[in-house]
Amino acid sequence: MTEPNPVAEIVADLREDGVHIGPGMARHVDPAEEAAIEAAVARIDIPVHVVVRGLEEDDMFAGSAGDMLVRARTELGTDGWFVAPKYIFSTGDYSLEIEEWTGDAGRLDLPYDATGIAEWLHPDDLGAGLVALTTAIADGTVTAKAAEAREAFDARPDATTTTTDTASDPDSGWDGAAGPVVGGFAVTALAVTAVLLIRLFRRRAGGGALGRGSGRAAQRFTLPPSVLERVRSADDARLRSRAEQDVLALGERIDGTQLTRTANADAWQAALDHYDAARRVLGRDPAASPDLLDVIGAIVLAARGGAALDAAGRGRAFSPDAPCFLNPLHGKAGARRKLDDAGRALDVPVCAACGKDLAAGRRPDILDVVRDDVPVHYFATDAEPWASTGYGALEPDLLSALHARRPRGRR
Repeated sequence: MTEPNPVAEIVADLREDGVHIGPGMARHVDPAEEAAIEAAVARIDIPVHVVVRGLEEDDMFAGSAGDMLVRARTELGTDGWFVAPKYIFSTGDYSLEIEEWTGDAGRLDLPYDATGIAEWLHPDDLGAGLVALTTAIADGTVTAKAAEAREAFDARPDATTTTTDTASDPDSGWDGAAGPVVGGFAVTALAVTAVLLIRLFRRRAGGGALGRGSGRAAQRFTLPPSVLERVRSADDARLRSRAEQDVLALGERIDGTQLTRTANADAWQAALDHYDAARRVLGRDPAASPDLLDVIGAIVLAARGGAALDAAGRGRAFSPDAPCFLNPLHGKAGARRKLDDAGRALDVPVCAACGKDLAAGRRPDILDVVRDDVPVHYFATDAEPWASTGYGALEPDLLSALHARRPRGRR
């Protein structure tokens, strides 16, 4: 008997109503919640696809929600937002993965706010969280609802207590408890470790650059060597897959575009130049492993190329939007903020979500990478032209900066 194809099962459900609830997942998303999610998805102006499925380390997705969503999107052949839980603990706690394939750089802050609605409003109830998330998108109230959800979460009596409070000191090795459960399947200790490491680092980093700590000296946070490479490889692979998909999609759009007399030739050339730059940044050797910050650079370049292509078709000049300086994956920046980075004064554009976090005294979701086994802000590395330009937040002409950069080794 032929084994069922998980991707085919997911895609069949997504084509029917935009929602896939996998085997054993009804205990996390019941039929009433599934119906509410389907109704909300049907009202949204851009395709939103929700996938809730149990994952195992040895399945075809290698236990990765990101890989599952990439495969589903490729098979489905439809762009949009793709949502799935990265993990679900036996306590009900969960974390969501949202992948974006819309070419709309101005809405790249949607995933951050949307996941906040679910995870802050219903931190231990996945079904209710997904209903709230999709309903807010359908109602056009994501930003306001996210702010309400964050305030409600911060006001909880246990808001200062997280799962990291009982975690072992990462510098002394791990004495971990049992792993989380996703749909009844045991998830590897690596997944737990990765989540706890990230949370613990973010809490400790509050006293460092751009953070507001308790006044104590910042601690050096070092990832356990046995875990570091596996965590890094998993994240690199997910983002590389997204970058490859984004660059491929841009190339297909360019190939399928027929210019009219009213098209803007300069914008068209900008689309071609950004596409070529994104391909070069990723590298032409599939076996090679580009630096994570180069991979993110390819994502940014592909998004700019898509925006340039849109401008060309409308007969308008192309002017790239400034991304969020703190994390270019958040998309378009809004207001500028004055920040202090270890004594260095910065005046930078940030997205709405980061702006809210800064205004409330919370540490924003800064793009950090591992250098010499220590997480650091991307703009504190020697990764050029990304660090000095803020991926275009400080210097909009990324193409010229790329042409000027010299080959470098990894730190």
